[in-house]
Amino acid sequence: MMNFLLGGLALIFSLGMFNHTYITSSLNRCFLGLYNGIAESSLIAYSSSGSTMPLLYFDVSSFQKKVREYVRGQIPFSTPTVYITMDYWNLAYPELKQQPDHVSVRLWTSGAFFDFDKTAVFTAIRLQ
Repeated sequence: MMNFLLGGLALIFSLGMFNHTYITSSLNRCFLGLYNGIAESSLIAYSSSGSTMPLLYFDVSSFQKKVREYVRGQIPFSTPTVYITMDYWNLAYPELKQQPDHVSVRLWTSGAFFDFDKTAVFTAIRLQ
């Protein structure tokens, strides 16, 4: 009888550790995947006439949509609620808040047994 009890406890502990590792690795993979071109595909570098714009900036609505779709597709259903916080700013011209050259994405969750909180910052730079 004691063998069944110890075996059951070992099984529960093993499954709990697997679940924790699975969720943590899924969140890390999702976070690192943000660097795979999502920000670059939201940059505005050319005007509607096709000429090069002097300042690069991020299209905020496109960036938000792409990040949310990506996170929704990457996080498994068994993951607790994951929060996304996005911030935008323009260092060179602070008055141009609607044309940010910096964006940050914060993925975070808080659970009973683990916390996850990471931030990715993207900067628009034109290489000559």
